[in-house]
Amino acid sequence: MFFTFRSTVLLTLSTIASLSLVSCGESKVSQCDRLTASVKKSQSISQKHEEQLKALEQQSNLNNFNEAKTAFGKAGGIFKSFAGELKTVNKEFTGLNFNDSKLKDLQGNYQKALAEREKYASDASKLFDKASKLKSQTDFSQLVPEISAITEKSTANSQQIKKLDDEINTYCGTAK
Repeated sequence: MFFTFRSTVLLTLSTIASLSLVSCGESKVSQCDRLTASVKKSQSISQKHEEQLKALEQQSNLNNFNEAKTAFGKAGGIFKSFAGELKTVNKEFTGLNFNDSKLKDLQGNYQKALAEREKYASDASKLFDKASKLKSQTDFSQLVPEISAITEKSTANSQQIKKLDDEINTYCGTAK
């Protein structure tokens, strides 16, 4: 009888211990929720700054060199703000710790893409600040190749981020 009681107690304690260990681990769903929340935050920041740039373009007379210079200065400020906000979001991504190896990979790839986007925004900020201080339209034509290069790289980066968004949505969509 003592043996049966002892076995029952040990079995009960083992069961409780194993259940508590299993329940301590974070589910794939909750890990996905944390990742998608950070992704949505970066998307919101990108959309906000894109809208600011479009509004600036619509408000500005880019055919007038002096007005264009003013617009370039404002664009530089928008890109600088964008780079700063991306840096903050990317730091938040660093704090996301995942047990799921696929989520870890997606997180790492997303962080790398955000770091690139931050660099392009920072480079664009410097370039537009430089453009706002030019003396002539001829000087501006010398910056066009640099602006085109950043635009091209930024477009490729946006496509990469879109692909990562789709991967995250597909992977996390199966978790729910």
